[in-house]
Amino acid sequence: MLIECVTQDCERTAGDLRGLFATHGGHLGARGAVAYLFNAVGLLTYAPAAQLARRALDAGAEDIQPREDALVEVITDPLDFAAVRAALARAGHVAVAAGITQRAATTVELQGPQAEAMRDLLQELTRYSSVQDIYTNARLPQ
Repeated sequence: MLIECVTQDCERTAGDLRGLFATHGGHLGARGAVAYLFNAVGLLTYAPAAQLARRALDAGAEDIQPREDALVEVITDPLDFAAVRAALARAGHVAVAAGITQRAATTVELQGPQAEAMRDLLQELTRYSSVQDIYTNARLPQ
């Protein structure tokens, strides 16, 4: 799990996060300890449309992936994000969501008590005021 925080008191925030992790059976690693597991990508989400994949790839997208909810993800290098988004907009494709994010290079499937503990930890982290973004490589059951 990769967590981005904004705080004026790093020691307090680290201590609080360390406590949250310990409460849910985890450990807070050193700064940057898991950064190698994540890659920055541009992520654009669209409703399925004719020619979307071809136009995205022609504009410089790296990959197109269907989602379980029937939407389509267009993945770009962060440097190409704006150009791909603009090219698709000119072609009439309006993004449902768009931004630069972190994607896990590998995923880990969690089940049972481990999945419950991860869900609880994620809920606690989202309520913590200094936490800006949370990226995880855990796959949790519906």
